[in-house]
Amino acid sequence: MDKARITRRNAPRAYRTAVLGGVACLLLIANAAPPAVAETIAPQLAQAVALEVPAQPLDQAIAAFEAQTGWKVAVDQALLAGKRSSAVRGNLAPEVALRQLLAGTGLDVTVTAPGRVALAQSVTPLPAIPVEGEGTDDRALIGNLPAPYAGGQVAKGAQAGILGNRDDMDTPFSVHAYTEEAIKNRQARSIADIVDYDSSVRVISSRGGYTDQYMIRGFTVFNDDLAFNGMYGVLPRQTLTPEAIERVEVFQGPSALLNGVSPGGTIGGTINLVPKRATDEPINEVALTYSSDLQFGTAVDFGRRFGPDRQFGVRFNGAVRAGDTAADQREQLIGLAALGADYQGERLRLSLDVGYQHQDYDRPQNFTYISPGIDMPKAPDAKTNNQDSWTYTDTRDIFGVLRGEYDLTDHLTVYGAFGGNSSDQFSASRGITVLNDEGEASGIAADIPYYRDTISAQAGLRATGSIFGITQAATVAANTVRFEEGFGFGFGALNNTNIYDPSYDPEPDFSNNTIGKSNETQLNSVALADVVGLWDDRVQFTLGGRLQQVKVTAFDFSTGAETSAYDEHALTPALGLVIRPIKSVSLYANYIEGLTPGDVAPATATNAGQAFKPYRTDQVEFGVKLDFEVLTASLAFFQINRPNAYLNGTNTFVDDGNQRNRGIELSLAGEPLKGVRLLGGVTLLDSKLSGTLDGDNDGNRGVGVPNAQANIGGEFDIPQVDGLTVTSRVIYTGTQYYDAANTQELQDWARWDFGLRYTLDAHGTPITFRADVENLLDSSYWSSAGGGYLSMGAPRTVRFSTAFRF
Repeated sequence: MDKARITRRNAPRAYRTAVLGGVACLLLIANAAPPAVAETIAPQLAQAVALEVPAQPLDQAIAAFEAQTGWKVAVDQALLAGKRSSAVRGNLAPEVALRQLLAGTGLDVTVTAPGRVALAQSVTPLPAIPVEGEGTDDRALIGNLPAPYAGGQVAKGAQAGILGNRDDMDTPFSVHAYTEEAIKNRQARSIADIVDYDSSVRVISSRGGYTDQYMIRGFTVFNDDLAFNGMYGVLPRQTLTPEAIERVEVFQGPSALLNGVSPGGTIGGTINLVPKRATDEPINEVALTYSSDLQFGTAVDFGRRFGPDRQFGVRFNGAVRAGDTAADQREQLIGLAALGADYQGERLRLSLDVGYQHQDYDRPQNFTYISPGIDMPKAPDAKTNNQDSWTYTDTRDIFGVLRGEYDLTDHLTVYGAFGGNSSDQFSASRGITVLNDEGEASGIAADIPYYRDTISAQAGLRATGSIFGITQAATVAANTVRFEEGFGFGFGALNNTNIYDPSYDPEPDFSNNTIGKSNETQLNSVALADVVGLWDDRVQFTLGGRLQQVKVTAFDFSTGAETSAYDEHALTPALGLVIRPIKSVSLYANYIEGLTPGDVAPATATNAGQAFKPYRTDQVEFGVKLDFEVLTASLAFFQINRPNAYLNGTNTFVDDGNQRNRGIELSLAGEPLKGVRLLGGVTLLDSKLSGTLDGDNDGNRGVGVPNAQANIGGEFDIPQVDGLTVTSRVIYTGTQYYDAANTQELQDWARWDFGLRYTLDAHGTPITFRADVENLLDSSYWSSAGGGYLSMGAPRTVRFSTAFRF
């Protein structure tokens, strides 16, 4: 199946006009709301007060609200029993803050006198639809977002694949969930900006490039393998602008039982993205952004709940950014439109997420390789652009997911989801290879159009219950991801350049390049998992297995002829243990496997075309998690083994090799002191190769695996200036090797980021100003070799934004 090429040159202007026009229409609609509607959502104006009220039992939250505002709240204490508040932070009018605090509790606010309010049960009680994440049902995924932890930057739990949302202290795995607040305060432009919080993760693609790739626990994770609310194959292929994302959940280590095989077969970990949902309180937010050198943008966020019980919700997020980046002669156009709708009834819950994203990069950073036997060249100035004026990447994605859950009984829930993605990418670029220490290099121009169409589906049954004091939460599930990919390859002449003083060449003629189907892939699986709790869940066992089918058919993209076929099965088990001797301490251990489609012997091998069985990657991990209410910390010890394949001395392709990564991870997050928030960690890695060709590289470190990683960040609210916050972070990455022989070494590097944030209440309208500097010292460095190529760190980049919430 061939796909027609798009005319790239005319696309950006038309798209920019459409997006900006759509944003303008939304703003006009919002401003044209009838006065009666405006009155129902407009809060009573009052002088702003600095508030810091974490999510907690409602009676305690109201007491904290009274202490911080001086207001008095009259309420029947019986109405507060068993209810929890939402978190409230910042400079807000007291009535605005109180309504946010009460979101989802079913209580109405009536102002009886200046500084005095009365609370009463709503005439029609509201369902517990969370604003800050207090879940409604342990079996539910829709409307059951784990609550933020103290400080608001991370959540108390996250999705654990087929196990659903789990409290972190009850999960025998390492998971970090970063909140919408953390995403906004980072002024994130992509998911790569958010995982900078995490010491177990490194971004291994160049920051000025067109794609995001990651390394978790020393193993590569492709952007293709990001999950969307637990589903693979749905999200845009290269990068994702995060305006429509509520949570970024990083699962460390293999996860075949929990999530199944990902499209790219990565095993270092999983990054799951949770979409935004409408909240009880109306959402009206417009943000204006600027990024150096000359890139401007706009983002909008609108949300409403409807119906007698507010069971219907709609939330729209749109964003557009365009202009020059901090690197020389590099431009970007990024646009996103995403709609999330949901229904939360007594037993039935539904959600629909649809989106469109367009990314058009002029002269993006491409791959840099180095020749064997030369010393590692010094990194060029980070602003240097070695790409020709005709190079570009244009990617367009349409994606969506429909999900449903139904409680058959109080202990039995059936669920299902169906989604997909259609991605088209057109690009022309020049990858370069450095030839000597002076930076001389050569590269071939390439035109590589690409498409992928994906269908993803899952269905399952969750059951909970208890007998003789033993609790159980069992899940049986089936998943499938099916996609078709197509490529085209057009090449130009080999040209010379220099990474320190680039020379540029005219555009080759790629007009005869065509695109055709290259493969069809099916990833089908069934899984069974059970969590058994003893002694009031102080001891919990997790066990299960997934039977996975990996089926791949390859085609000659130019002729359409089938060239190879692959159909293999594998069973991957997992075991987990949690022991909680006291509420604030969780001891855990796990054994879990990952699964990667086996390699196919290349045409030059004596066993050309032989397909290997899927590779099993196994992890053993144990650790401790601590929860001190205001500060959470964890310490993990792990070992991961991954098979490797290579051509041996007889030119036979074999899978006898192995890479073993051992590590220690320390992480912490929270607000140990009022106005002081911490977030960061340290990861130490010991990587070792074995079973290499003729044993030449046995004992060496794996390619691109640093020996140490640290991300240390914090926020400090200036007490003398209400609403002013200073942020700072240092990211450190230790030495790593470009080659398996460990002769070409990348030096360690550190990056310092700094920022300011100021929030004020302008007559009832909260306004937040943010200013951040990434790479404050403007260091130039090779950031990674984890993808088998060299990646560049970003030059000093300044970001400003102003967000209005009304």
